[in-house]
Amino acid sequence: MARSMGRTDGHIISRREQLQKLGFVVSERSVARYLRRICRRGDPGKRWLAFLQNHREVIVAFEFFTVPTVAFKLLYCFFVIEHGRRKILHCNVTRHPTAEWIVQQLRETFQKLAHTVTSSCIKTRSSTTRSSLF
Repeated sequence: MARSMGRTDGHIISRREQLQKLGFVVSERSVARYLRRICRRGDPGKRWLAFLQNHREVIVAFEFFTVPTVAFKLLYCFFVIEHGRRKILHCNVTRHPTAEWIVQQLRETFQKLAHTVTSSCIKTRSSTTRSSLF
């Protein structure tokens, strides 16, 4: 409530009076402190963009979609992409997806990903004098 009033009204005292009219007992200092925190947070879109830029190397996305065939039947596609390098990690198609099939696709994807991460980690650490993996 104080947040919506903070956007419309410029005076802390009037916000406090509005809250008091609604039956809330709030000190002027509390409202000011709360509104200062809101102003510092900034634009949520910028925070989300910063998060994506900072973590893009470890984010993967998957999509499950349908594709109609020439014979008007449906094929179900499972597609996984790595955000950092925009690399396709896994892709598979089936006519009859089941929960077991989807779980198997996820297992295959993340086993490949874990093997890739582990092998690259070993390669980068083997050049150092002492390896902390072994």
